[in-house]
Amino acid sequence: MYTQVSWLAQELQSDPNLRDGCTIIAHSQGGLVARYFIERYNNPKVYTYISWGTPQQGVFGTPGAMDDRFSWLKMVEQYMHTFLYTALTQKYISFAGYWHDTMHYDLYLQKCIFLPYLNNEKKHADSELFKQNICGLKKMVLVSSDADDIIEPIQSCHFGFYKKGSAQKIEPLAESALFKEDWLGLKTLADSGRLHLLNAHCTHTNYQEDEENFVQNTLPFLAIAA
Repeated sequence: MYTQVSWLAQELQSDPNLRDGCTIIAHSQGGLVARYFIERYNNPKVYTYISWGTPQQGVFGTPGAMDDRFSWLKMVEQYMHTFLYTALTQKYISFAGYWHDTMHYDLYLQKCIFLPYLNNEKKHADSELFKQNICGLKKMVLVSSDADDIIEPIQSCHFGFYKKGSAQKIEPLAESALFKEDWLGLKTLADSGRLHLLNAHCTHTNYQEDEENFVQNTLPFLAIAA
């Protein structure tokens, strides 16, 4: 994940057309990469961040469509932490960096090298910078889809997730410590009307082709001055 962020930073910072800032539209995992860029670098400055089907709180579980076809995956998921939280896997397998195992939460905080830092779940040297850059956004637009067949759980796209110690009960963003204690600045955005949680009706791979998603959830936020 950090390698992908580095690539993104190089591309954005080398483009003279972006010297005055930009809007970012990111899909799926790309939304996590883009958000880390904003939090850590934000140069060029990002005015509006729009994510389509991005697991903002990570993932915990294989896609439902796969579970329906391969019932044994449910059993395997219980032991994924023993593999995904190893140093080698964290370094080279991108989704391991946002595998959010609420059944082994302490291990997640200790061994997961990307998401706990991205979401300021852990105190680190750049915690205040991360929050400052999120609070500096004019708009944060998070789009989820009721037909998404990949993200598990789908509420992650709106910063909701399973409660600690559960793989079934969902804790909405507004009830989380992340929001209430404003670890990342999401409450600041919400209180000032700059956080938008929107819904689409397309599959995970079709956000870009879905005209309704673009017209209703994206187009109104594209003007930098908006």
